[in-house]
Amino acid sequence: MNIIQAEYTHPYDGYRMLCGSAMAEEQVYRKVQGKLRNTWYIPVNTETPGEGIQLDTHDPRSEGYAGRTLSFRLEDGTVDQVKGPWHSNSSALFEDTGVDVRDTFRTFVVIGLQREYRNTKDAYAPPTIIDVLYLDPPEGQIGSFNREKAIAKKLFGEYAELETLYYYSQSRGGTSSGPINRKDCAGVAI
Repeated sequence: MNIIQAEYTHPYDGYRMLCGSAMAEEQVYRKVQGKLRNTWYIPVNTETPGEGIQLDTHDPRSEGYAGRTLSFRLEDGTVDQVKGPWHSNSSALFEDTGVDVRDTFRTFVVIGLQREYRNTKDAYAPPTIIDVLYLDPPEGQIGSFNREKAIAKKLFGEYAELETLYYYSQSRGGTSSGPINRKDCAGVAI
């Protein structure tokens, strides 16, 4: 088994809150009409548009972003004022419009044989992944949001004796960590 590093703990400098509405208003968007009467706003000034998809359902009671009216700058120079839009996801966008940005998320992934939580004083502190089999470069990589499953499927193919791996993943929107079982990867494309 090719253990590339004994253990990895992601650098941590405390929990930070992001302001989603401010981040949404920083983007420049392409406006796309969906089959379901929705208006989608897809960021065009980033290499990771899947991370910033916004959705206007045209419901005057919409409470996205606490019902605020956001200003979305469009690629043609105009600005749309949208009340209560929702931050949405690339799969829903694809289903409603056929626009595919599902593989445009920047994530940092580590996969190993074990996981421990060593910082017991801060619930937001990342775990330590032990006996690391896969480690992204520090800047992460662009791909599907849950690409740790495809990486794990490759590792399960290389190591038939493994049934469970542990991952840590960080994206612009937060982190996740947990076990990945061989059966969880059955339908995952590589």
